[in-house]
Amino acid sequence: MQDPSWVVILVWGTWLLLTIIIDGVPIPFKLYFSKKTRRKVDNGVEDDALPKVSVVVPAHNEEGTIGICWNHW
Repeated sequence: MQDPSWVVILVWGTWLLLTIIIDGVPIPFKLYFSKKTRRKVDNGVEDDALPKVSVVVPAHNEEGTIGICWNHW
């Protein structure tokens, strides 16, 4: 037994509308109030005073291409 097309449109339209109302409407309010309550933190440290950091990523069987990656830096 097939449902009439208006029933299908009504069910899916209601589901879509409820989803937009429940999930979509509060988002601008949450964004607005999260920006108002966000604290500005001043750590008082200059960028030049921060230590330099190196990241070492182990690679398996990369002898042929690891040199190419190094030259991009």
